[in-house]
Amino acid sequence: MRHLPKLVRFTCGVLVFAIVGPPAGGMVAWLGMGAPTMRSPLPFIAGAWLEGGALALGVGLLTGIAAWFGRASWLVPVAAAALLCAIFVLATAGPDWAIMLRVALVFTPPALAAAIACWLLTRRLFEN
Repeated sequence: MRHLPKLVRFTCGVLVFAIVGPPAGGMVAWLGMGAPTMRSPLPFIAGAWLEGGALALGVGLLTGIAAWFGRASWLVPVAAAALLCAIFVLATAGPDWAIMLRVALVFTPPALAAAIACWLLTRRLFEN
C-alpha cells in the first residue's frame, strides 16, 4: 500500500472507518442486546448509521491524522473511540450520573469493537 500517495491512503482509511464502523458497531450492539431476545439485527445496523456515523467518522479522522504523523497504532482508534464516546455521553445524557452510566454502557463497547475492527482493516493503509 505504500505505493499509493499518502493523501489517498488517508482518505481511503477514513472512508473505511466511516462506512464499516457503524454496521460493525451495530452488530456488536445487536449481539449484546438484540440477539438474546431474538430481535432482528436490521434495526441495530440501520440505527448505527444515525447514532454512530459521526463517531465513526471522527475516530477515522483522528486515526488518520495520527497515522499521517507516524503514530499508527491500534491504541489511537481505541483512545479516539473512548474519548468521543465520553464526549457524546456528556453531551446527551445530561447531569444524571445514572443515565450517563447507562448510555456509556450501551455506546462504548460497540464503538471500541468497531474501532478495533476498522483498525485491522486499515492498518496497512496507515503504515508509513
